[in-house]
Amino acid sequence: MADKLDLEVAVGRYNRLLLDTNLLIHEFKRQANVLAKIPRPQRVTSLVAVWEFVHLQGGQLIAEDERTARRTWVDQQQIRLEWLSPKSEHAFRNLVWRANFPHGVVDCLLAAESMSRRWPLVTRNTKHFDDVPGMYVVPY
Repeated sequence: MADKLDLEVAVGRYNRLLLDTNLLIHEFKRQANVLAKIPRPQRVTSLVAVWEFVHLQGGQLIAEDERTARRTWVDQQQIRLEWLSPKSEHAFRNLVWRANFPHGVVDCLLAAESMSRRWPLVTRNTKHFDDVPGMYVVPY
């Protein structure tokens, strides 16, 4: 079972917070005010989350002007992009073989990355990660 952390606690305890795609989307559309509470050096996201950030639900790439606006926004917010860590492969393999793993490939990769780096995942979709033992999630 994933452990839930308060945002303030996570900011005080961890040097990096992994940002889920849904946070990126809500912040970009100004529907949330979470990034203001996370110091810039602690803002990290995975390239798999960025892939999802620039695609529609069916996998179709969003329009070029929208992608450019999103890239500019990510840069302005100083969100560091990280590729998957070598240890995430092991965590991903373990998750895939479990009955209650995150069902979307991006969620599964984010869970593996969060666990392997020991960075809490800031997400709106905590239910996607409820059954992942050893993972920290920060609801917003």
